[in-house]
Amino acid sequence: MEESPEKQIDLKVVLEALLDTPTPFPPKYLYRLTDLAGEELNQLKNIWLKVDPLRRKRLLEDLEMLAEANFILLFDPVYKLALTDPDQTARRTAIRALWESNDKDVGNSLLKILNDDSESVPVKAQAAAGLGKFIYLGEFEEIPQSLHQEVLDALLEKARENNPEIIRQRAIEALGFSSSPKVADLIESAYQKNDDDWTITALIAMGRSCLRQWTPMVIESLNHEDSQVRLEAVQAASEIKDQETAEHLLQLIDDPDDEVREAAIWALSEIGGDDAKLALETALMATNDEEEIHYLEEALDNLDFNEMEFGFELLDLSEEDLEGMISEDPDELDSLEDEE
Repeated sequence: MEESPEKQIDLKVVLEALLDTPTPFPPKYLYRLTDLAGEELNQLKNIWLKVDPLRRKRLLEDLEMLAEANFILLFDPVYKLALTDPDQTARRTAIRALWESNDKDVGNSLLKILNDDSESVPVKAQAAAGLGKFIYLGEFEEIPQSLHQEVLDALLEKARENNPEIIRQRAIEALGFSSSPKVADLIESAYQKNDDDWTITALIAMGRSCLRQWTPMVIESLNHEDSQVRLEAVQAASEIKDQETAEHLLQLIDDPDDEVREAAIWALSEIGGDDAKLALETALMATNDEEEIHYLEEALDNLDFNEMEFGFELLDLSEEDLEGMISEDPDELDSLEDEE
């Protein structure tokens, strides 16, 4: 099998370019850092701290943007290497870039960072945010139960009043994925502070919980004067999927904030219903903007798909029902075909 063009570049050339601080790093070399393993990864480790700190930070940011644009590229080995970088900005970027990782070693590394008393507050806050993925994985038993419990205990501790505010907020947001009965009180307490930043934290956690008990607070926040609060409320409504929020979301199709308006359109496509479909179809007929037309058409397709999926769920067929519908007798199948 022929190697991809980026893999045909000698890694030694790429590493020399990283060390050549006065010369701009060629963007094409970024691709060569995908899927590093074994001896090649060791070669990068050996020169990592010799690379200019600013170049390391920019490299991580460039890799993160490249990976977002091309999901085939995998730079996780580089990000994992940067979790111990002396520069806190590099560590924060690495943690953020690993947000999709299911690797339990990453979870353990983030736990270590979160519990390290000498670590900076911004990095610990980023680690708390990153651990949300491991709460989610633990809820579905996709990581060891011991790791899930460690993460849960650490985040509950960091959500307490004696910790810096930003760490508490990120911890509560991460805990939104948890089914622990202790989490609901934390979310409600955050919401009741009547502070925009804390309201946003509460709404993020509400959406992640997918629990309809939060619907009244979400509806209240859909009418908030701050657009960022409205945006998080819309996204929470999209996750919770309670029909009670639909009529309030309909009012946001004309929101002055583009981001809120687009989020409301998508939330309606997730929740569904005749009123939502009519509103989206009306908005589609009323616009001449090509981008908005494309977005509304995608939302309508999503609404149709979700309602079709919901229709299948309503059938609620048991295994016995399915077995009765599928004949194992070839002769019987032949007779049915003949009748047709």
